[in-house]
Amino acid sequence: MSNPKMGTSSGRKKVRAKIQEFYDEITKKGLQKNKSGSELIRFQRILAQIGKYCSLDEINSVLDIGCNIGKFLQFLPFKYKYGVDISPFAVKIAKNEGVNAKVVDVEAEKLPYKANFFDMVFCMEILEHLFDASLLFLEIKRVLKPRGYLYITVPNQLFKLRNRLAILAGWYTVLEKNPYKACHIRFFKKNVLRDLVLREGFKVIYVGGLPVRFRGHSFGGLGGFLATRFTDLFVDYTLLAQKPG
Repeated sequence: MSNPKMGTSSGRKKVRAKIQEFYDEITKKGLQKNKSGSELIRFQRILAQIGKYCSLDEINSVLDIGCNIGKFLQFLPFKYKYGVDISPFAVKIAKNEGVNAKVVDVEAEKLPYKANFFDMVFCMEILEHLFDASLLFLEIKRVLKPRGYLYITVPNQLFKLRNRLAILAGWYTVLEKNPYKACHIRFFKKNVLRDLVLREGFKVIYVGGLPVRFRGHSFGGLGGFLATRFTDLFVDYTLLAQKPG
């Protein structure tokens, strides 16, 4: 669904400035919180999940869409690492930390990279912030190598009790009525995310959630089974897809 306020170039520039200001403030607030421990655990879980379906040793070049201040890129063990984000403030911090990052409005601008360049693209906690992801998917497909991988995460809004109650009361909507006053504009269920990626021409390898962890301990194979079969009980949906060869 497109934002009706984005119809003209000047209108988009005004919207972009508003979005940048909004996410600059979100970044500043995030820096005040100490999330380093939980972030590291999440990063490790993501790589472990991907490693079950593809060889991490064969991945050299990666792009993190919505890289924020670059923490995830700094964690990744790959040789060539790039990031884009809508927030100039976040990108400035990422650059100061040695991250190769650029300011890009992925709803309206092409990715500043050549075709068939990346082995993997990460798009984590991004789709729920966009009115229209059609250009982004076209660009992801363009910059990915044939048989390159796309890893997506989106929050599971049904995980929250208040949203379950809103559904029962008939108040729940799949589109935020006050964009850029709330972080999330769109909401996804597992099957909706899978169908979207399939329509965009990717092969879906895995869709589920991150394996169960409790106080830093994994439940091993049981955790992986629960994450796949009972995904609606998890905070995040995760999806691994591949560009056709």
